[in-house]
Amino acid sequence: MKCNTKYGEVVRVIIYELPNADSEEAVRIFVEFKRIESAIKAVVDLNGRFFGGRQVKAGFYPWEKLENLELLG
Repeated sequence: MKCNTKYGEVVRVIIYELPNADSEEAVRIFVEFKRIESAIKAVVDLNGRFFGGRQVKAGFYPWEKLENLELLG
């Protein structure tokens, strides 16, 4: 998948619903960017913003865990 966004080229997006989680933490969205600079820009811009009445917690996730789909981390 190739997608150019406000932050840069996206390699892939994974949307994961946590089982039995409260509504504040029920959904995790993982976005892999082609360039680290794009990821940094996205985290700086999105962390702490509100979408749909919920505050976004943006950060970095270990690449190895993402590759192995260990998404509970």
